[in-house]
Amino acid sequence: MDCATSQMADQEETGVENLLELAFGLGWAAADHAHLPTLPEALAQLLGVAAARISIVHWNGSLLMEHAFPPIEERVDDGPMMAYEADAPLGPQYALRVVIETTTELTPDQRQTFQKAVRLIRQALDCILIRQRDRHALGDPFARLSEKEWQICQALERPDGEKQIAASLGCSPHTVHGYVKKIYRTLQAQSRPQVLDQLRHA
Repeated sequence: MDCATSQMADQEETGVENLLELAFGLGWAAADHAHLPTLPEALAQLLGVAAARISIVHWNGSLLMEHAFPPIEERVDDGPMMAYEADAPLGPQYALRVVIETTTELTPDQRQTFQKAVRLIRQALDCILIRQRDRHALGDPFARLSEKEWQICQALERPDGEKQIAASLGCSPHTVHGYVKKIYRTLQAQSRPQVLDQLRHA
């Protein structure tokens, strides 16, 4: 192996190690929907910065999700801060925005880590927030549901009853009940817990 090839192999190995270290640094915060509120804190610690904020914005401008560290209501004025932003598309309808704030300019290493972290966060969120909400990505039997049936199927994950689901969707409880029966037939389920169990396994 010549010197150039050896150096390239070393660089590739180092890149993989750094990426794995980065993934472990973000940890469970980027692996599960329930842990997302801890993601900005994990990112701030990883980069050694004062604050971090992660937002998901719909193409129409509405905010789907936002988490910050420290929480916005607990922020104290630490003097002038430098903000660094990164945006990335998240599925066909959303965009990810990551903002970090620091009292000093980022080093080249921190900038590189920030860029890698944003890529990893985008991939994780694409999986746990976008693809898990795409019935076609989940495959059969969910791919066979109509758009309205899928909307109601996702609403079944909330503790709401059919009346509350109907109110949130602007239709009658009778209509929702009819859709729920169709969903049960398509998924060959007998009850709401069985539907939710299939969703978890998918």
